[in-house]
Amino acid sequence: MATNANLSATNHEEFRLLILAAMPKEYGLIMPWLEQPHALASFTTTAYVGNIGAAECLIVMTGIGKVNAAVRAYQAQLQFQPDLILNIGVCGALRTDLSIATPVLSSAFTYHDVWCGGGNQFGQVQGCPPIYEVEPKILSTFARVAPRLQQGLFCCGDFFMPSQLYIAQLLKHFPEAMTVDMESTAIAQVAYMTRTPCASLRIISDTPITHFDHAKQYSEFWDAPEGAFMHLHDVLKDFLAHYANHEQQ
Repeated sequence: MATNANLSATNHEEFRLLILAAMPKEYGLIMPWLEQPHALASFTTTAYVGNIGAAECLIVMTGIGKVNAAVRAYQAQLQFQPDLILNIGVCGALRTDLSIATPVLSSAFTYHDVWCGGGNQFGQVQGCPPIYEVEPKILSTFARVAPRLQQGLFCCGDFFMPSQLYIAQLLKHFPEAMTVDMESTAIAQVAYMTRTPCASLRIISDTPITHFDHAKQYSEFWDAPEGAFMHLHDVLKDFLAHYANHEQQ
């Protein structure tokens, strides 16, 4: 049974992992991953701390969208001071070779709905990088434990893909784009500003790049998402067994 707990942001010896999930559906499927979970009373949103393997883990539900994600990420970073931030959830495919329930990993992040005018690249918040790169050590460790896990550019914005025309314009700016979601790059920006390693591990829930009804796909994905999320759990545990131990040495 979960009980209330407090966090100490200093002098921690265990490797600390912060998991951020946007929606109750995602959060509810990730929460059972925690061993000995304790509710965190100091948060203004749903948050539990426990362990995944040898890592001390805080799981926070951010709410949907960039502002919610950034606020919760920053609040959690201040209180928990994680060694790694992972954004976990679902996303839409921007490549035709990605099918529903496929797990994917960010190699980099950008915004598809940001334009700050001349002197900036499309997707770039002025004063910040146009692309937030994931640390090579994170990518190589995931590749080692899950060689079939596809890696690529995650594009983030505050709306569902409205049309094929919009997707075509997005891909003109970012031809290497792999997925689209509503939180990942905002979290990556916070991680960049706080100098915290960050990545996003997600599951394809719909394929807006195709001509299928992706709203219907998205709805039907949630009829049976458990298997896909359990696969993410297995990948994450294998990743932590290698990455966390290396970081603590």
